[in-house]
Amino acid sequence: MTDTTLGITLAFTASLCWAFGAILIRLGINRVSPTSATFLSVLAGFIFVAAIAVTLDASAFLDLTPQAIGGFALIGLLSFMGGRFLYYTAVSKIGVGRATAMGGAMPIIASVLAVLFLDERLTIQLAIGIIAVVIGVGLIVTGPAQES
Repeated sequence: MTDTTLGITLAFTASLCWAFGAILIRLGINRVSPTSATFLSVLAGFIFVAAIAVTLDASAFLDLTPQAIGGFALIGLLSFMGGRFLYYTAVSKIGVGRATAMGGAMPIIASVLAVLFLDERLTIQLAIGIIAVVIGVGLIVTGPAQES
């Protein structure tokens, strides 16, 4: 399997995991607050990933620099804590479909930032993909809300 095929497979599998996670969030958010849900999911994720990381290469933790630790801590705060809390709150307010569609803005923002700050190329395929995502998110979000 080529690196490209493996990368596409892993990204698609991540999407499946997130999709099932969104359904589970909606089921669970009816019973607990978004704050509690965020705490529990981050804690469970930390324990799971820490166990895998230690099992695969415990010595790698000794190679971490203070800058790397700080950078990854910031990512954790923004992505896992901030983003997850805001997403869980959105799911509780507007439902899975609409909240997840709004999450569709992430590839647009990430792609634009990658072009601006990481010197990635803006290809015709990327531009068409961004336009398609914008149209799709717009269609879903402006449609009538479905109350549960």
